[in-house]
Amino acid sequence: MKVHNIIIFKAGKLLLAAFFSLISLTAYAEVPIVVDTILACDTVKAKFTDSKSDIVRKIMAFSSSVNGGTQEQKSDVYVKWLIHTENRNSIMRLIPTLYVISKEHPDYIKEYYGTVWFNDAKAREKIDLASDGTIPIKNDAMLPIIELYTPDIYSKTFFKNNVLSPFNKTNAKFYRYKITEVTDSTSRIIFKPRVKNTQFVKGEAVIDKASGKVLRTKFAGEYDLFKFNIDMDMNESIPVLPVRSDLTVSFSFMNNKLKASIFCLFLSPKDFPDSVSTQYSLDSLRPCQLTEADKAIYARYDSLQNVNPVSKKDKIENKIYKKAWNTMQQALMNSFTTGLGPKDNLSVKFSPLLNPSYLNYSHSKGLSYRYDIRGKYVLTDNSDFHFRVKMGYMFSKRQFFLDAPFSYVFDAGRNGTIDFTVGNGNRITNSSVREMLIKMNPDSIRFKNMDLKYYTDNYYKLHVAYDFTDWFSAEICATYHRRSPVDKKEFEEAGQPTVYKTFAPSLELTFKPFKEKGPVLTLDYERGIKGVMKSGIEYEKFEGDMSWIKNFSNVSSMSIRVGGGLYTDKSQDIYFLDYSNFRENNLPGGWNDDWSGEFQLLNPAWYNVSKYYYRSNLTYEQPMMISYMIPFFSEMIEKERFYVNFLLTDSIHPYTEYGYAFTNRLFSLGIYLSARNWKYQALGFRFSVELFGRWK
Repeated sequence: MKVHNIIIFKAGKLLLAAFFSLISLTAYAEVPIVVDTILACDTVKAKFTDSKSDIVRKIMAFSSSVNGGTQEQKSDVYVKWLIHTENRNSIMRLIPTLYVISKEHPDYIKEYYGTVWFNDAKAREKIDLASDGTIPIKNDAMLPIIELYTPDIYSKTFFKNNVLSPFNKTNAKFYRYKITEVTDSTSRIIFKPRVKNTQFVKGEAVIDKASGKVLRTKFAGEYDLFKFNIDMDMNESIPVLPVRSDLTVSFSFMNNKLKASIFCLFLSPKDFPDSVSTQYSLDSLRPCQLTEADKAIYARYDSLQNVNPVSKKDKIENKIYKKAWNTMQQALMNSFTTGLGPKDNLSVKFSPLLNPSYLNYSHSKGLSYRYDIRGKYVLTDNSDFHFRVKMGYMFSKRQFFLDAPFSYVFDAGRNGTIDFTVGNGNRITNSSVREMLIKMNPDSIRFKNMDLKYYTDNYYKLHVAYDFTDWFSAEICATYHRRSPVDKKEFEEAGQPTVYKTFAPSLELTFKPFKEKGPVLTLDYERGIKGVMKSGIEYEKFEGDMSWIKNFSNVSSMSIRVGGGLYTDKSQDIYFLDYSNFRENNLPGGWNDDWSGEFQLLNPAWYNVSKYYYRSNLTYEQPMMISYMIPFFSEMIEKERFYVNFLLTDSIHPYTEYGYAFTNRLFSLGIYLSARNWKYQALGFRFSVELFGRWK
């Protein structure tokens, strides 16, 4: 045991030292730019020795000037999408969004014309004006490709938080650049990554010498399970948007091979007075002629629709049966949305019944699976009604979980909401039983050996929230708990109650002293009242919490969470310790859900046994943090994290966790080491499937 304690102590010191060294380097180190024929980034100070380095400097300066500063732009967009199946098998039907093209046709086409409003290169709103194709109109095959249409070339990342742009100064240290002359007014720049990784691209661009603006670029890379090549001519008046984009994509998974080509034109917006409610003919809007190959795909599709004519009655019956059968099969692996009303005011989105990315494993929770349903009804531009039903099953506990909030948003501008939530929480221990056992034998607490009585917890919450200013908001809540022992028979034989009811109003105040650019502070007060709705438990609880995600300039971030809570009053006979900000997440998600600010190895029973707690969680995330030093390993890692977690309760002085985790397109994996009272306790890991996580 002494060896374990020495190991945990030294590992903690080394990890903390490395942790804060990385943060220091990230926050303060400047990225130097050195150009000779190849742009290198290894020296301490930037040097500009010739006109070639001036061009690179202008690219980075232009990127900084337009990134995040472009006003909203309106553009008409024409998209032609061709998909060719090179090889397929029965597994294709199980791949999300590919069921619709998994049948007999090897070639599919889809066209779209619409008006889109952009913030930078990100589509904010769109109006569909016309569409046609041989793919069912309401289905999109190979869904993640939609994100590749308009890469934000001047941002830190091309596609949301993925694939680092070589045109952004914060990523210069990851790329090498070679510059050649093209004309007196333009230069050609070739870029390639210093380390092979799916977060980088290689390609070239034609640059305006005077401004550093990208006039044309083409590059190749990988995103999710796709390999892509993109060729774009940029818009001179709106530099963040292209005027033409040619995208080719290849996909291969378990001997299913597809190729797709997407051609996009960004056009001056036309005047469509009835565009919201009218569908126009694509033939009248199409800005270019179809090729002979395109026409052949349409002709083959039309000919198959006219084979074996049937009676009108049989045709209707076949259509209903086919639609029901297709819907059932698609629901297994595809998310789908239903819309009702002239403007799809009512929409309900169902998650796939079977999706690998919903599978999760952790040391403390075991194997779990979740499912999600979301719905929304739009009332006005500033109000709506929405709901979400989150369900999950934890196999190790054989327990089903439910959390279903129903919300009425009466003032979206101020986040004014009225919520009603129904659900069931984690099984909770009777804290008074544990307290009695501590008094009898305080030095030998082992939850696995204790015959504690666990209770189910069904809850109902009604709360009203409102943002009074940009930095202050308040929430009033009333919560009703109905707890019952898991094994009621023993309690009945002992003459003990089998149902415990609690009614508790609460108040939460939220402060954002720096608005969206700083930490968020919350203060919670909750009071259990006897006699309301047959409530028999009285208590008083205070909690405080501070959370902050600090984004650094080089696509790294640090997540900080500090908080504490205590019970100042409780019933003398029986009570339950149940904190709002210190509890086990019974519906865990993937990398972007709850991997930060959580204890991964902590025994779930410790959440409900202490009269007070203090916790702090620190997470640092960055792509290519240490993986670049390991051959092959560096090629598959997209992001990495370090964790340091600390907990202090009346029985733990303290509990600490140290961890490292990484994620890629297939899975996320974390390894954690924990200590209790400065003594080694456990080594564990967490695993979640990310495969097809972006295809939902």
